[in-house]
Amino acid sequence: MAANLPNSPRAIRMSLVMVSASAALHQMVPGQSTLGGRFPLDLLWAIRYFFTMPTVIKDTNFKLVTEVQKTDAKKRLSLGQVVEEAGATYNIYSNRLGQIVLDPVKAIPAYEAWLFENKSALDSVKRGLADSAAGRTKNLGSFAPHASED
Repeated sequence: MAANLPNSPRAIRMSLVMVSASAALHQMVPGQSTLGGRFPLDLLWAIRYFFTMPTVIKDTNFKLVTEVQKTDAKKRLSLGQVVEEAGATYNIYSNRLGQIVLDPVKAIPAYEAWLFENKSALDSVKRGLADSAAGRTKNLGSFAPHASED
């Protein structure tokens, strides 16, 4: 059966989830409750990892930036050699092995969030930007005479 699986990272992760699930289920003792009898903890972790990490890791071509770096007394690491802009914001992910992934994020103001929550409005803005980039627009002049102070 394993010979028929594609050799993609997603297929490999899925097979690891299945092996973890199988091992966890075999370790369950009949009559002993694990999370209320629902699932062992390892299975829940493996399922969450399987569905979360493919959306976080967009490019698997990592390069070693520094071989060994020690944390300071406050458990901090210097990231100056890899961070491109000061004040950058990150989501931080870690796994059971202590590996850490920093995923850069951009925050948007709450008053602009409606656009990303309204698919048709966002699609309309994207179409307008694409039309503008392709030169499919025409200048209608200033709209200032039509503006009101209310």
